[in-house]
Formats: sequence, structure tokens, C-alpha cells
Amino acid sequence: MIVILRKSVSSKKKGAYQKSRRIENLKRHKLAKQYLASIQGKDIAEYRDERLKNVFQASVRLELALLSHLFNTAIREWGMNGILIPVTQIRLPKNAMSRDRRLFQGKVEKLLASCDEYGGDLPCVVRLALATGMERGELASLTWGNIDLKKRTATLPETKNGEKRIVQLSQEAVRIPRNLPRRFV
Repeated sequence: MIVILRKSVSSKKKGAYQKSRRIENLKRHKLAKQYLASIQGKDIAEYRDERLKNVFQASVRLELALLSHLFNTAIREWGMNGILIPVTQIRLPKNAMSRDRRLFQGKVEKLLASCDEYGGDLPCVVRLALATGMERGELASLTWGNIDLKKRTATLPETKNGEKRIVQLSQEAVRIPRNLPRRFV
């Protein structure tokens, strides 16, 4: 089952890294040893309950969405019309309330001190992330061609939701790229 799942997830899609991590988690479960046609709702419910002991509800929902996608692909594209989608037969974990993902007082300083100890480009990357609120993928795709230091903006041609976004840069966010070698950004 997991071999099929890995093949159905393109490494070129957004979120491919996170999906590959979810697949690795699934590989360690006994579901991975079952044939698709033999998996029932009770098996998925057992998986859900086990995972909820270790991870947040949102993570389990995403893993179940990945399993659901696998069954849909098997039915629609591989001609496995006789199978049911067992994920639809169970209760999904509730959508979690949104979280405040800001670092609390003192945590920023600890994080930056650790980054400085580590060295290399990491301190600049973390400082830029903190100054802009950009996500990992957005920072990784940033190039000098997307940064306008005079207008104090960074243009992200394609964000996680597929849309272009322009990020207004603070004085701190403008200072950081100026100190980076041109090979970096």
C-alpha cells in the first residue's frame, strides 16, 4: 500500500516534503502491510486513535486525507472500482482551533543565540524569517531578483496557496539581506 502511496505523491507538488514525512509515519503502521481492498473503516479508526495519542488532531486529519487520496486514486485511475474508501466510514478528528505561532518573550533570544552558535547562514535565515513571517518554502525560493531594497519589498511569485504575494520589509528585514553574500538570496 505505501509503495503505491509514495508513487501517487509527486515530489514536485507543494508540500511534498511534509507528505513524504506522513508516508514515513504510515510505513511504520500495520496498515502498510495490508492490501488496499482489505482495509476497513475499523482499521482506519484504530490508526486514527493510535496516532491521536502521539500527535495533534490536525496532523491526523492530514494523514487521513492522504489515505483518502490514495483510495480515490486507486478507484479513479487504477480501475479498482470494487473497493470502498474506508476513511469516509469514520469520524475525523475535529479541526483544531488556530494556534498563536509567535515565540514568547525570551524564546527569540534563546533561538538566535543557538543559531549564532551554529554559525553559517542559519542566523541570517532565522532572523529574516522572524522579521518577515515568511514560511520555510517562501524563504527557500527567495532570490535577489525578488527583493527590491529601495521599495522595501520581497515578491514571492508563488506561495503555498499558489498566489503571488508581496511582503513589505521592515528596516531589520532590509538590513539582513544586505549582509548576505549574493550566492545566498
